[in-house]
Amino acid sequence: MSKVVNISHSVDDPPKLFFWTVDELFPFMVMIGIGVFTGKLLTMIAVGVVLSKIYGRFLDKASDKYLAHLVYWRFGIGDNKITFIPDSFDREFY
Repeated sequence: MSKVVNISHSVDDPPKLFFWTVDELFPFMVMIGIGVFTGKLLTMIAVGVVLSKIYGRFLDKASDKYLAHLVYWRFGIGDNKITFIPDSFDREFY
């Protein structure tokens, strides 16, 4: 009568798709896209799995959503939730 509810291990767990977090899934999806366009899908899937493993190990040492921070810092692209967006080339704020 009652439904089974999936409860996260922690309140702060990042969203997951299968067994990867969204940040770890990004290199895999990029490699699949490249594989579709180049016609080397199986090779790019293997490369994507390896890159996601390497990036996942890096994320264990870095902070959460590191890729989002890097994209914002280098290109000034962020989500629309930010009310004030300083220029991405500014390194010091007073």
